[in-house]
Amino acid sequence: MSWRSVPPTAGSAVADAMGVEKTDASCYHHQCVERLGAGLTVTARAADGTVESLELPDAIGWFLAVQWHPEDTAAEDPSQQRLFDVLVRSA
Repeated sequence: MSWRSVPPTAGSAVADAMGVEKTDASCYHHQCVERLGAGLTVTARAADGTVESLELPDAIGWFLAVQWHPEDTAAEDPSQQRLFDVLVRSA
């Protein structure tokens, strides 16, 4: 497991959900976003430029994707757990 400091964009859904200015994210990528799909917005990047969070601002409903693994630390890190809590409430 590798750790990256990831600062979400202020005012983004990921920042609002997590309630933090940066997170230490569990990352072990073998793939990552190279080109954005139509309408997607990058809302968090690692220091090396890797896209770590995407949102679809014009979506009907809630749309948030993270590249890191919040499930690895949600039991110990309330900000990671909040991603799941917001997902469940939004569903």
